[in-house]
Amino acid sequence: MKDVDVFARTITVNMQLQELPMTAEMVWVTPKSRMSRRTVTMPACTVNAVIPLVSGRDRDEVVFTAVQGGYVRYRVFWKTWSKITAAAGLAGLRIHDLRHTQVGWLISANNSLTGIQRRLGHASISVTSDRYGHLLPVVDENIVATLDAALPAVPARGVGETGQEQLRSTGKIKDGRAAQVA
Repeated sequence: MKDVDVFARTITVNMQLQELPMTAEMVWVTPKSRMSRRTVTMPACTVNAVIPLVSGRDRDEVVFTAVQGGYVRYRVFWKTWSKITAAAGLAGLRIHDLRHTQVGWLISANNSLTGIQRRLGHASISVTSDRYGHLLPVVDENIVATLDAALPAVPARGVGETGQEQLRSTGKIKDGRAAQVA
């Protein structure tokens, strides 16, 4: 719980709990890379959901515990998750799919890929770009809109006639789309 700061609205990721496959022993390990160890800000709705979980508890306690206490075991979590998602009509949804959804939201809202990379804990920007680059056309549309707004209209033939108007008058553009050139 010492890594959850509701006043600063942050969660620090510097350790992770793993269940060893052969022995089912629960062990704390460091995340796989330096970039995986990070501090992530929480939106207000998450802070509000976390406050009751941390209030009145010791700093060394784990925030999310099993119903009977102790660590949440993977098998128990997965069984519960599967029932809940199936009941919601989302059978097959993985917890990691929520991470992908967040990235989609962040990219479509024009957040920087570097900021997203840091939030995810990717070791390099290329990992983020390679994994989520297919979502970037939304960002490209925003780039083009910005350029359209910033660059002046260039007159073509006559005063005030733009390149699109010129193409329209020659029949080389229709309904905003360029006609096939033979």
